[in-house]
Amino acid sequence: MRLMKEYKLPITQLVINRILSRRNITNMGYTTPCWLYGGSINPNGYGQIRIGSSRIYSELRLVHVISAILWLPDYNPRLWTLHKCDIRSCFNPEHLFQGDNRLNMIDMWNKGRRKKQFP
Repeated sequence: MRLMKEYKLPITQLVINRILSRRNITNMGYTTPCWLYGGSINPNGYGQIRIGSSRIYSELRLVHVISAILWLPDYNPRLWTLHKCDIRSCFNPEHLFQGDNRLNMIDMWNKGRRKKQFP
């Protein structure tokens, strides 16, 4: 199993406030509204935020992972943070769960998100 990156810098109340201030609550057809991140989005479509006091002493973190760290009661840094809603920029903790790569692949297959490799 691939180990997820351990973050060195703490998640402060300032970071939490920055994330929540960029939250756009939108009904995307899931049971509860998605919290879409309105800040920086990485090339893969995930919300990201820079934590730290300067560019030299800072790191980029995925917003949905920060949400899981803060609000999932049984957060495990060795597992991946996955989306029930399949909206990559969503960070609603009700839409997040944890699993390994195998569970991620099963979830992808069951939801029909697998890219076809053959014509």
